[in-house]
Amino acid sequence: MFINKTTLTRKLYMQFAEKAYRRFRKSWQRGALIITILFAALTAYSYTVSRILAAVLTVPTLWFLFTGTRGYMITGKNQYNQLVKNYGPDPQLQLRFMEEELEYRIGHAKLIIPYHEFDGSFETAGLFALLKGEQGMILEKKGFTKGNWESFEVFIKEKAPQAFE
Repeated sequence: MFINKTTLTRKLYMQFAEKAYRRFRKSWQRGALIITILFAALTAYSYTVSRILAAVLTVPTLWFLFTGTRGYMITGKNQYNQLVKNYGPDPQLQLRFMEEELEYRIGHAKLIIPYHEFDGSFETAGLFALLKGEQGMILEKKGFTKGNWESFEVFIKEKAPQAFE
């Protein structure tokens, strides 16, 4: 069994949000970038007609460029603020990895998820996330109170191999 306690700081959550946004919002990102290209072409063409029109079209062009590349900054901030509202500053997560399932706790809420339900994962230098649909179970690699990251990595790949495909 492994136990991990993670304090969700804004910095840690934004690392998760960036990776999750890129994974879950790929079609939105592509669409936003296509619209950006179209608006940029329209802006360039309208410049020959009217500089004012070109200036007005520059705003949505920049907006779609931002949302296509850095939209996670907005969604991540909003999601983190909601967690803080519900669970207080720097919410605490506790993940207990048992033989057949994961017990996820945040505040007084508890969720049990069998390993076979996980369908993805990703990691950064400091965190690891198991994914079920668009939900992420975030853990800090250095947050193990029982076990350690190296042993856990072997364990979770055995218990949820589909999350690594």
